[in-house]
Amino acid sequence: MSPITTAPQLTPRQQIDALLDLIKTSAYQALDEYEKYGQPLPSLDSLTSHPLDGFVDSRNHPPQKTHLEPGRRMRPALHEPSASFTYSDQLCSCWLRPFTHPGLGIADAIAASSSGSLRTSDLSRQFNVEESKLTTMLRLLATRHCFREVDKDVFSNNRLSVHITSRGPISGWIDFLTSYSATGALNLYDALTDPDYAL
Repeated sequence: MSPITTAPQLTPRQQIDALLDLIKTSAYQALDEYEKYGQPLPSLDSLTSHPLDGFVDSRNHPPQKTHLEPGRRMRPALHEPSASFTYSDQLCSCWLRPFTHPGLGIADAIAASSSGSLRTSDLSRQFNVEESKLTTMLRLLATRHCFREVDKDVFSNNRLSVHITSRGPISGWIDFLTSYSATGALNLYDALTDPDYAL
């Protein structure tokens, strides 16, 4: 009976090299997937739409995109917008919710401006919201690659924020993620213990 052999133990450097190789290979495969549709991947600062951007169902992502999870900063660049919002951290999703509300169409207002960007002071007056809080929220989202601060207190749309306008389905998707999903989680205990309908 032959002895059981174990795989050689990788050094920390070898583990990092293997991880980087996986990320690089997966990133190139994701780029190839975009190019199958006849257009290259738009940059994060681009307002140009891509045929893949319209997909809201994030369940069928190819395996190479899940391999990008270790490279979190690469995720917004290579995922389609709906997936970027779905897989973003909960803080980002919750802070996005006000921006998808019909009464606070920040992305719509920026898209309609002649310069393609607006000051937070102008947005504050237009939507009757407190300027410093609005600026803080926009800056947080900009660090998650949603909106772009082109100058101090001046924001423009980018590849992600242009998809949370009132015309797109992703606004409704974000509202679902941050309202119905959260409500279900908050009421789970009651659903499990209610004497009338608990299992």
